[in-house]
Amino acid sequence: MKKNNDWFIYIFYFLIALFLYPPIGLKYYSPILSNIVNTLQIVFIAFTFMKLIMNNFKLTKVFSIILLYYIVFIFSSIIVNDVSLNEIPVKTILITLSLVLIFSSNTKDKNYKIISSFLLYFEIITILQIICQFLYPNGMVELHGYSQNWILGFKNYPARVLLPGLCFSLLWSYNKNKEHFKNKIISKRTIFDFLIISYVIIKSGSGTGIAGLLFYTIFLIVSLKRDLPKFVTVKKVMYSTILVFILIFFANIQNIFSIFIVNILQKDLTFTGRIDVWSLAFDSIKNNLFFGVGLRNDYSSILRDVYSYAHAHQYFLHIMFSGGIIAFSLIIYLYGTVDSCLKKCQDKYIYSIFTITICSFLIMGIDEALMHADMFFALLALAYEMSLPKT
Repeated sequence: MKKNNDWFIYIFYFLIALFLYPPIGLKYYSPILSNIVNTLQIVFIAFTFMKLIMNNFKLTKVFSIILLYYIVFIFSSIIVNDVSLNEIPVKTILITLSLVLIFSSNTKDKNYKIISSFLLYFEIITILQIICQFLYPNGMVELHGYSQNWILGFKNYPARVLLPGLCFSLLWSYNKNKEHFKNKIISKRTIFDFLIISYVIIKSGSGTGIAGLLFYTIFLIVSLKRDLPKFVTVKKVMYSTILVFILIFFANIQNIFSIFIVNILQKDLTFTGRIDVWSLAFDSIKNNLFFGVGLRNDYSSILRDVYSYAHAHQYFLHIMFSGGIIAFSLIIYLYGTVDSCLKKCQDKYIYSIFTITICSFLIMGIDEALMHADMFFALLALAYEMSLPKT
């Protein structure tokens, strides 16, 4: 009976992964299927919030911070900036909150079952992306003047979509081999996952994605041999990425690393024009310091009108641009909360896996806003839950 119940959990959460985290390119290549997915998304969103009601509205700390974070954005959009509700990405916010809820308030055993379901889903979409890249090496469709779009979206999207897959694969492998972990740290399945995900990220040709993957690979290897260096913590990497961005924008330190940036990451020293949009975002922040310009479905009509950019092309800058100092303070508090919990984690491998994954995202955030990374907040919630001391 228990085995049948386990299969139900695996299938159910696989469907949740499919419908709450569908490939972004689906809406371009199969509008009919995309409409079906959109309808079923509402069903699964309703399920996750029903779970919250049945749990007597017991909110985890991480979920509470993320919820407040989005409330600030909605307040900024509707009340401060007079943005209509139709212009706000309400469904995206609800999907993100639903994913956070799914990985919150579960036993570790159940979380591993959910991780297994999501991992299978990530493996399927990775293989699907490989097939698409093989059949259409230059992209499947041209959007906004760019042709490098596949089932997982534009060339820099696959990294932020698939890095959670690497995290889930490592967690799955660790749980499976926990009793003999010293002798078999990584399973054959995890090696396979790492190879196919790395292939997709490299083949997609995004310097930002390659930088995130490079960081992930280096410190994963380090963590297998010894403890992570003391400077690799969520909080320290977060502040370091903010400092690096400030030095790039105000002091042009990228000139020192021109060989790496131009030849390896395949970017120019203006980061493909990002310095221009950063300047525009800073100008806007000065006029909207506390609440920003709000959220919109097209992310930022102000930036799009002037520079044809969809967002501020920097993670923390985009948060300040959209939600002002208040949203920025909440996101700093969120990462600090997760970092504090990770440091108390009694399992160094759990600590390493989550720290490397979160830090890789933050590294990519130096020159990307990390849009279409709905799973990221869910990873923060999962990291918090799995790092809590055993009671």
